[in-house]
Amino acid sequence: MNYIITGVGGQGTVLASKLIADTLIERGEKVRSAETIGMAQRGGSVVSHIRTESALSPVVPKGSANVLIGFEPSEAARCMPYLKKNGVAIISINPVKPVTSSLEDNYDLNEILTFLKNAPQKMLMVDGIKLCTEAGSSKVMNVCLLGVAAGSGYLGITLDEMRATLKRRLPPKLLDLNCRALQIGADAPLI
Repeated sequence: MNYIITGVGGQGTVLASKLIADTLIERGEKVRSAETIGMAQRGGSVVSHIRTESALSPVVPKGSANVLIGFEPSEAARCMPYLKKNGVAIISINPVKPVTSSLEDNYDLNEILTFLKNAPQKMLMVDGIKLCTEAGSSKVMNVCLLGVAAGSGYLGITLDEMRATLKRRLPPKLLDLNCRALQIGADAPLI
């Protein structure tokens, strides 16, 4: 399996990739991962690559990702060339303008969403802000989207496996919130 997780700095992209990798490692799979982070602390693009099995490089080649998880629509659109023709993208429709687009006035959300909806791959789109509101925190978008991905069956990781990883990785004070976010994502209506 090859995974691409993308978003804007501060959305938890790297943590989401670590949760996926940890879950796969716990299962006994060989995992390679890498992040490309551009001005992440200032709202820049963040892309995480995760590969299993006998991959020689941690970087997912274009056209070979089974799953793309996009926390931000323009970042998801930018990473679409990585997704296989029969791949699946799980995307929050809510914009968080990356620094580069806020310098210009050319961010057209409708155009981006139309591009994504017309892609030949399967698109699972959700209102990430609504899911976070339901969970009780704006900081759990990453776990909500992991819930959508795991709940859909396309992630190749079950909700129970992801819950067990949350229990291993997160401090106790954050566990209930994140477990709730995971389930809310799994139960989320698709757009």
